Amino acid sequence: MHKLRLTIFASLTTLAFVAPTRAELIYAVNGNNELLTFDSIAPAAILSRTAINTHGNDAILNIDFRPATGQLYGLSGNNNLYVINPGTGGASLVGATGITGGFDYGFDFNPVGDRIRVATGGDRFFRVDPITSVATSGGQLHYNAGDQNAEAVPQITGAAYANNFLPSPRTPPPGTELFYIDSRLDILALSSIANNRDLTTVGALGLDVTGLLGFDISGITGGAFASFSTDGNISGLYTIDLASGTATSLGMIGESILDISAAAVPAATVPDFGSTTVLLGISALGLLYFRQRLGIKA
Repeated sequence: MHKLRLTIFASLTTLAFVAPTRAELIYAVNGNNELLTFDSIAPAAILSRTAINTHGNDAILNIDFRPATGQLYGLSGNNNLYVINPGTGGASLVGATGITGGFDYGFDFNPVGDRIRVATGGDRFFRVDPITSVATSGGQLHYNAGDQNAEAVPQITGAAYANNFLPSPRTPPPGTELFYIDSRLDILALSSIANNRDLTTVGALGLDVTGLLGFDISGITGGAFASFSTDGNISGLYTIDLASGTATSLGMIGESILDISAAAVPAATVPDFGSTTVLLGISALGLLYFRQRLGIKA
């Protein structure tokens, strides 16, 4: 009996410490005006592909989920703002933003102010109202005096806010920091005051990227993801270390990706051999133990 108890305890301990792999569902928009989804741990395996139905020949270049509502927003090549249905690809026009200045934009919701930050592929940025689509110029971005890149003109093509989630009614809104990717300098930069124009270099990405990139910080896990292309054609998925700037590859996506956004709801946690298997195994071992205690034969 003592041996049986030890065997059951060892088996339960082994099962209990099977480490799950956290899978993030990533949404992406490609150059064919399609909305894709894939798992962050298997970016080459496209889970869904949906045509986005915008007005005329308007094509979506950037996407992000609005923390306040969970809706997916998109900015088009004609600088129109849309709300996109992720399931059908239907795109409802909010209105024209009037933004000018480029195509390789950084695009992300400020979770505290409920405004969209748009960096125009250079050193200018705008704040966009998600209800009216009206854009307000925020001026020019620049690196702080004394920063290692103080003399450089920013070329911002990726933007993402930390703490990008909607607080509960009993929790005050968290503070946030705004991270940028400078595709000319191949670095991660930070604006610790989210509406500030001043940038601080965090560190080098560790690879030579092009303006073809997407960037987002998960509101579920706080993990930072980016889609990078080193040849201006095919994109891969990377994680970004927000403390050092280092990019680590998660695998190739296999096509040109214009922007990405982490899902507004959690993807499933994927254990190494299935949560159901773990639970059934624990239940079976527990039942065996009690049958032995009661003297019941199988």
